[in-house]
Amino acid sequence: MKTRNYRKYTQEDKLEVIRLYEKGYGGKIINCKTGISTDPVKLWIRRYREFGLSGSDRLVNQRLSDKVKSEIVWQIRNKCLSLQSASIAY
Repeated sequence: MKTRNYRKYTQEDKLEVIRLYEKGYGGKIINCKTGISTDPVKLWIRRYREFGLSGSDRLVNQRLSDKVKSEIVWQIRNKCLSLQSASIAY
């Protein structure tokens, strides 16, 4: 069985991605310049656009109540909220 090697990125890596994005580079070019795969690059850019620099901070896992979980499911089903949008919002 093949195991995956996950790389932990530093705050400096994330800020470098944001700096390149601010200069007008897209995700694929940033990937070529930094060697960071496009998935985290896209995520960091999306968080930056939505939350500013604080969006690059490491997120802490939360324990949500059943009521909040039900609200999230309702939002996803009835308001066509994507899973990524729901995870960022909550």
